Amino acid sequence: MPFCPDCGIQVSEDTRFCPECGRPLAIGQAVKGKSKKKLAGIIVACTIAIIVIVVIATRPPTTLLTYTLSVSVSPSGAGSVSPSSGEYESGVQVTLTASPASGYTFDYWSGSASGTTSTITIIMDSDKSLTAHFETIPTAPEVLFSDDFSDESSGWVTYDEYDGRVAYHDGCLYVKDYAAYEGAIHGDCQRYFTDFILEIETWLVSGTDNNWHLVECRLQDEENYYDFGISADGYYDILKVVNRNRTVLVSPTYSSYIHQGQGVTNLIHIECIGSSLSLSVNGHLLEEVTDATFSGGDITLAANALAGTFTEVAFDNIVVSAPFETTPPQTPVEPEPAIPAHFTTYTDELGLFSISYPPEWEPALEYMEEIEQVSEDIISSITSDLPMEEASFLFMAGLPTMIGFDPNVNIVVEPLPGIMWTHDEVVTAEIEGLKAVVSDYQEFSRVKTTIDNRTATIIEWQGNVAGFGTCHDAQMIFIVSKTVWVVTCTASPDDYSEWEDDFDAIVRSLRILQ
Repeated sequence: MPFCPDCGIQVSEDTRFCPECGRPLAIGQAVKGKSKKKLAGIIVACTIAIIVIVVIATRPPTTLLTYTLSVSVSPSGAGSVSPSSGEYESGVQVTLTASPASGYTFDYWSGSASGTTSTITIIMDSDKSLTAHFETIPTAPEVLFSDDFSDESSGWVTYDEYDGRVAYHDGCLYVKDYAAYEGAIHGDCQRYFTDFILEIETWLVSGTDNNWHLVECRLQDEENYYDFGISADGYYDILKVVNRNRTVLVSPTYSSYIHQGQGVTNLIHIECIGSSLSLSVNGHLLEEVTDATFSGGDITLAANALAGTFTEVAFDNIVVSAPFETTPPQTPVEPEPAIPAHFTTYTDELGLFSISYPPEWEPALEYMEEIEQVSEDIISSITSDLPMEEASFLFMAGLPTMIGFDPNVNIVVEPLPGIMWTHDEVVTAEIEGLKAVVSDYQEFSRVKTTIDNRTATIIEWQGNVAGFGTCHDAQMIFIVSKTVWVVTCTASPDDYSEWEDDFDAIVRSLRILQ
């Protein structure tokens, strides 16, 4: 049925004028199909549908809770961690793998998780911070002397008399004590050693197990030496012989670590380093003693029978090495960086301290009305060596703006928590205190250094401080007498990189003048 194109009412096909609006209708001009009103409704509905579809399509996805993973390596350059730091959705499992650099081996994880395997899996249910610790692989010690006794001209003193025999045999050194006379039978190495680590294999060939397999060290002559012994029936001792007089350093003691019986090998490990003397067997430390009578000498291998009958023992594969380096190389202490020449230096009226900052910064004097009294209290604490009663705000300066000082630096002085607290304990306590009042705390670096000839730690961190918003800080901590000084430089996260170098110079510029 046709419709009037203006008002949309139904008309017959032969109608010449619309009975509703009076519009002339030429033949064929009436619209077939739906009315204009209905058509408009359809267009509106379609438009709404498109809008709804677009809104649905462009609606931001439901916000997922994410957490920050921060990883670091200690010492710097000793290895790497994969994956590195990043953002992860709540509940995601992350598997971290620590890979050592050349010359290092993985040691352990610390921080938000712990473990001693190089791969660790964590669940991101909060911000996580982990450090992969590596340690250097000790270089092989210098071998001072070794012998597998395959060459009978290697220099050991051999012996064949009425009371015993020392001889090369089957690639070993055999020592036999006939027990007819008192005393041990021994063969000398004919070399001189001071500090060393010695390892040698030994076993009972035949005869009584009530015996001693002996390694005599720092031998001056047959009357002066140290004597390390084990027996085939499970005992050990350490003696000192001076002018034939024996002093027992370790009396005969039974150990289950000593393998007993004929043909059973024991690995003897002896260390003579300075005045420290130690005896280990089969990888187990038996005793460590201190004696400084002899500082160097020869090495002798010996056997002694105790049961009134003979004993014959064998020795093989002796290795004498230089000790490992006991004192790590000292890193040269770098001089404290100079205060930038263009900085302004502030010194309080009582001459307690000074601190420097950029020339465009100003001290916030309105915040320091009680500074003189605070300074007097701190000076009294330092000079009397008595603890302060409470923490005190001492100083503030910054870049003047319409809303205050931004960025800025402040100094807070606190009483030392305990007389015996160390610097590291104080730093740990300060950080725990920060975490208690700062949400979303994230630490970027921690550097232990020297400032004003005192041990200091500088920490870079970011977090949300109630009432102030998110800030990015550089904070320095050191101890003066019974007081803890905390210098904090604060900026917004967006501006921190602009002030980073200045912040480092500011916290390092603090000087205690009293």
